[in-house]
Amino acid sequence: MKKLSSLSIALSNLSYKINRTLSMLLLTSLCAASVFACVVLSYGLKNGINTIQKRLGADLMIVPKGAEQKMQSVLISGEPNYFYMEKEIAEKISQIEGVEKVTSRFYLTSVSEDCCDFPVQIVGFELETDFVISPWIEESFPPDSKKFTEEFYTEGCVVTGSNVLTQKDGVRFFGKTHPVSGKLSKSGAGIDNAVFVSMNTLKEIYDDAKGRGFGFISDGNAGSKVSAVFVRLSEGAKADSTAVKITSRIPNVSVVKRDAVFSEISSSLDSVFFILKILAVSVTLFTVISLAIIFPLAVSSRTAEFSILRILGAAHKKCAEILLYEALFISVAGGLSGIALACLLVFPFCTAIDSALSVPLVFPPPAILFLTGCAVLLAVIFAVLLSALKSIIAVSKLEPYSTMKQG
Repeated sequence: MKKLSSLSIALSNLSYKINRTLSMLLLTSLCAASVFACVVLSYGLKNGINTIQKRLGADLMIVPKGAEQKMQSVLISGEPNYFYMEKEIAEKISQIEGVEKVTSRFYLTSVSEDCCDFPVQIVGFELETDFVISPWIEESFPPDSKKFTEEFYTEGCVVTGSNVLTQKDGVRFFGKTHPVSGKLSKSGAGIDNAVFVSMNTLKEIYDDAKGRGFGFISDGNAGSKVSAVFVRLSEGAKADSTAVKITSRIPNVSVVKRDAVFSEISSSLDSVFFILKILAVSVTLFTVISLAIIFPLAVSSRTAEFSILRILGAAHKKCAEILLYEALFISVAGGLSGIALACLLVFPFCTAIDSALSVPLVFPPPAILFLTGCAVLLAVIFAVLLSALKSIIAVSKLEPYSTMKQG
């Protein structure tokens, strides 16, 4: 006769009491799903803000008066927008004390949805003076490659954000195809959904559009106006004092400070992080308390079963092992299914979450996600074993004859 192991007896017990098993699996699954999702979302939001802040590259952004929120929408969520001011403003700003570098941007937004192969914001930048986008573009080429500057100067190529899908021959704007010379690495910001072109290429696109009768949501002219001026401060210069100098000398402009933008976003997300923490802690406590109630009830209803095992020669350790294996199975199976459920709910809907929170999500690399999943699984195992500890100790001390006599 085949000897029954503690594991086989535990699995038989779990399959026999299927309703009880499923209820415990559901509890542990919800616990793992909530903790994993909260950790990943918190990491993704914080990483998204840090990535944008790091890659913005400018200390100040000067925009037309009243366009501050539009500028923030372009930077953070990638919402196509338009606002224009005179091109000469960039030269005036460069002469202000505390300003080290300036470069201009032009945001092109078409009235027609038929202009392009896909809905996208076209961003023109000054190749000669740019210090924001150019470093990213150069990263998409091999070291010491001259392809970047050569193609931009001679061929009118474009560089796309990481989310922009392109055809093999390039992208089409207003009937003309432009080759793609590079794709930016993912930043989690609005620029992931944009197409970047030099100012010369932008003027070509603008002229092609006008020639074909396409209009624009403004009177902005690619040759005489810009949308924003990005400023890098000199070493030791203060953002606040420089901003005051700019607004006092140049009328009808507003200054968007990088630190102010991201501190405002971080403050608005504090409540989101708090809710995520409360959710994870609450679900974990509910799971531990519920299982701490269920396990003793289950042991109480199985007193006769464990007594018979003891009478048949099973040691105290054997009975405790059976309950331990049951707890381990519940925790591992529930933990893995919960993590899988969280992945199915979070990753496919990251775009919707981006839109709802107006903040980009930049998830950790697969290796970090795997380690996070392992940590969550270990935490769930610990929580379940903690819930079952009292019951395991009680079973290990069970005396069969006195128990059967009481029964």
